[in-house]
Amino acid sequence: MQSAIDMLDDYYVHLPQKLSTHGLDPLARLRALHRQVPGMPSDAGFHSALAEIFDGLSDLHTNYLLPSALACAVAVLPLQLGEYERDGVAHVIVTAVAEGFTEAAVGDEVLCWHGAPIQRTLERKSRHNAGANPPARRAQALAALTVRPLAKRPPPDEDWVLIQLMTADGSMPELRLPWRVLTLPSITDRSHASVDLQADILRRARRMLFPLPVPPGIPVHTDDPRCFTPARLGEGPAALGYLRINTFLVPDADAFQAELIAILGRLPPRGLILDVRDNGGGLVEAAERCLQLFTPHAIEPAPMQLRATPAVLALCEAQIGNLHPTSLGHWTPSVRHALVIGAPYSSALPMTPPVLCNEVGQRYCGPVILLTNALCYSATDIFAGGFQDHRIGPVMGVHTNTGAGGANVWPHSVLQAALGRPPGLPGGAELRVALRRSLRVGPSAGLELEERGVVPDMPWDVTQRDLLEGDADLLAAAGAVLLDKPWRQLEIEALPPHHKLRRKLRIHARHTDWVNLTWNGRPLGAHDVNTGAGGHTIEVEVPSTGVLAVHAVEKQAIVASRVIILR
Repeated sequence: MQSAIDMLDDYYVHLPQKLSTHGLDPLARLRALHRQVPGMPSDAGFHSALAEIFDGLSDLHTNYLLPSALACAVAVLPLQLGEYERDGVAHVIVTAVAEGFTEAAVGDEVLCWHGAPIQRTLERKSRHNAGANPPARRAQALAALTVRPLAKRPPPDEDWVLIQLMTADGSMPELRLPWRVLTLPSITDRSHASVDLQADILRRARRMLFPLPVPPGIPVHTDDPRCFTPARLGEGPAALGYLRINTFLVPDADAFQAELIAILGRLPPRGLILDVRDNGGGLVEAAERCLQLFTPHAIEPAPMQLRATPAVLALCEAQIGNLHPTSLGHWTPSVRHALVIGAPYSSALPMTPPVLCNEVGQRYCGPVILLTNALCYSATDIFAGGFQDHRIGPVMGVHTNTGAGGANVWPHSVLQAALGRPPGLPGGAELRVALRRSLRVGPSAGLELEERGVVPDMPWDVTQRDLLEGDADLLAAAGAVLLDKPWRQLEIEALPPHHKLRRKLRIHARHTDWVNLTWNGRPLGAHDVNTGAGGHTIEVEVPSTGVLAVHAVEKQAIVASRVIILR
């Protein structure tokens, strides 16, 4: 218990915000629970009470994870549910059923849950969910009706649930469905990742339980189908690309970025629907490094702040010798200064090195639209915020906010190791805390992501066809937005060297006026490529080694760019 109290009191970066926003004092509740522990009748009651206090923070980053025996266990029902609104009335329907389950069918509407109207059930469960804002709490509550990770909460109190449906023929059967427990395959420890563990477990459980969703359009090859679902929508010159990024939870940002670049080269250049719905986050660096691939302009990574407390200063000082760019040692002078002047937070410094966010440059030159929902969380919040802040394209959201997890997470075990102390939690239990909070940049500079998340530029009301026919209406609307926007093409082919000091490049540009070249930052000249909609191809001679930047210019503005490393 003392470990939980110290974690929040000393390190929890959102504590002042949560105290002000929710009017609850988690430290007082933890101290009260500490006093009650000797009289508690069971371990299950203690685990449940502790998890409830952490849920009250409305922060899916900061939580208590039950002992490791339950880390990969999840209680499930054989149904997947979705919600849409029609004529001002919300409806919950079955969107998928487990293999071999025949008592319900896709499209059946859920009327009651344990005898209560389904909407009343969702309202009640939303109030007790840890989502950071109302749309996130609602989306999390809907998911938790059928999938409950046991790493975060004890098993359901009930052995079964009673559901009333309305089927296609108008009948209203009642189903009694027992909870089953699945054991998911164990993967690399995720406690240190900037991810909503519940959303990640939901994604993995659905892949085990239900048939994989059919990608829209014509599937496009990827070597990493766990992370990416690419497709081509339509044929001919109006064909669009579709790319769903399922997760940023990867061990290697370099490999993730390389595969994304390869996929973009296979997609139509006319426009791209980039879909991060239900992506619970993962590696912040992987998310932020992706942004450069869609814009000709420089990317500013999200700045991060720490609480200014003596414990945080000690943690930063313990990492001063760590040369990794994300080391807390870089925040040491700022935390020390904040303590001297009485400031609540350190200065805001980027966690992802800016050079990594800009070293590859743009790889897709067509217009891009981003699809989000309230289950986008953490690293995905940061990605969506960066996409909007850098004006890469419009954000179309099926909820009014993303999940709003604006932080970098550290578990208790890693904190202890960084301070040279032995881990102090029994049975493989773990505590996670939001240690660094992320801020927005650009037009939203200085605003916190936590609680608010990313508000879409274009809200979208999910339709019944979206839930039953592979997002048919949503993708049609997003595609119409792209087809109404100008698009560019900038392709560069390195020709075989003809001289040890010089080489030729073939550049094909479309829908632009000029192509400007620079080599190692020095101008190499400008070339007129404004010769019609079919584009224009030129050959240029450049030095055989160095960094070549190619900028496509239209009406004196850079509209596309490529960076080539010549070797």
